[in-house]
Amino acid sequence: MLTTPFGRTEYSVSTIGFGAWAIGASWGDVDDETGKQALPAALDSGVTFLDTADVYGDVHSERLIAAVLRKGRGEKLFVATKAGRRLANQTVDGYSKTNLTAWIERSLKNLVDCLDCPIELFFQEAVRKQVALIARVPIASGLLSEKLRTDTSFSDTDHRKFNRNGEAFDVGETFSGVPYDVGLAAVERERNLIGSGNTTMARFALRWILMFNAVTIAIPGARNADQAKSNTDAASLPHMSEQVMAELAAVYDQDIHPHVRQRW
Repeated sequence: MLTTPFGRTEYSVSTIGFGAWAIGASWGDVDDETGKQALPAALDSGVTFLDTADVYGDVHSERLIAAVLRKGRGEKLFVATKAGRRLANQTVDGYSKTNLTAWIERSLKNLVDCLDCPIELFFQEAVRKQVALIARVPIASGLLSEKLRTDTSFSDTDHRKFNRNGEAFDVGETFSGVPYDVGLAAVERERNLIGSGNTTMARFALRWILMFNAVTIAIPGARNADQAKSNTDAASLPHMSEQVMAELAAVYDQDIHPHVRQRW
């Protein structure tokens, strides 16, 4: 597993991390035992950065991570969680010192002794100021897994059904804010760019993310051990050619940009 400096800190982290939303809730029927296997599989493959949030199953994800960490491992592991999505309405006033303190104390109680998470900045400023950037939802809620189709059925407890238009929480958390049919069409355009190499669309997407030097780490989720191992393999893929990067940029500019730019 490749590692990279984490911003201005003295630490290095794996370039592929572990996004722990999928083992928390809102992804259909979540099986704890399967989820508990996914996390160790990722760690055994060299992952050292874990990302979660207090709203992933109402701290369920945080507690699953804590249970694994309590077993003890030799390597230095980093855990980042997020606060604020518990607000019924996303307003500046809601991010008060009182609220933030309560959210953080709650996560500390359920997770670890300290929380590691950098400020989010634009790529140029992140590089200039040596700020670590975490690429969240890198597989776009499964759009880039090659498994979804127009007739794919999602259970009532899967956010890809109940939050497709942002009904329950920020729409950017589901399919990265891209309309489902638009995302599927973009995937079809990208399919031919993978080539004949022994890889998958998901790993191809992760490799693309890591092509940007401002990105410190990508955190794909995994619901089982096979997915966790497959994600880590992306770090060893060769760099993409300028032609492939240009073609991917065209897909993004034409299909994705109009739907997400205003959300930045």
